[in-house]
Amino acid sequence: MYSSLIGKVQKSQIYAQEKGRVIISDLKATFQGDHDTYELKYEEGSWHCSCKNFVTDRFCSHTMAIEKMMEGMTSGKPA
Repeated sequence: MYSSLIGKVQKSQIYAQEKGRVIISDLKATFQGDHDTYELKYEEGSWHCSCKNFVTDRFCSHTMAIEKMMEGMTSGKPA
C-alpha cells in the first residue's frame, strides 16, 4: 500500500520539475500591487488587468510581472 503512495509522490516530484507538462488556457488571479489590489485574467492567450494603466495602454507592470512568473506555462502572447 505505501509503496504505491511513495511511487506517486516520486512521480509528482518529477512532474513538478517539468513545467512544460502544464499549459494554462484560462486563469483568474488577484495581484496585490503597491497601491491597490487588481484582478488579472488570462483568456484566449492574453493577460488582462483591472488597473487604469492596462485599460489605457493595454499593458501594465502587473501583466508583465505575471507573464514572467508564469513563463512557459501559458499558451499565449505577451500582453
